[in-house]
Amino acid sequence: MARSDYWVCDLCREKAFYDADLLYEGDWRLNRNGNPLPVGAGDMVCICVECAKTHKVLAMKKDE
Repeated sequence: MARSDYWVCDLCREKAFYDADLLYEGDWRLNRNGNPLPVGAGDMVCICVECAKTHKVLAMKKDE
């Protein structure tokens, strides 16, 4: 499958999952990494299985 059909890992930029299976209904925009997001989503991060062995994803409150 074409690399453009995959959501890539935000760390190593390798294929993480096949995002053509996701249903993007309605309006969407690109996030900071160029991945499509539904307009209602603030941001998303994805790490592949290999990077998940040494890293984790956290949601933290922004400094004010």
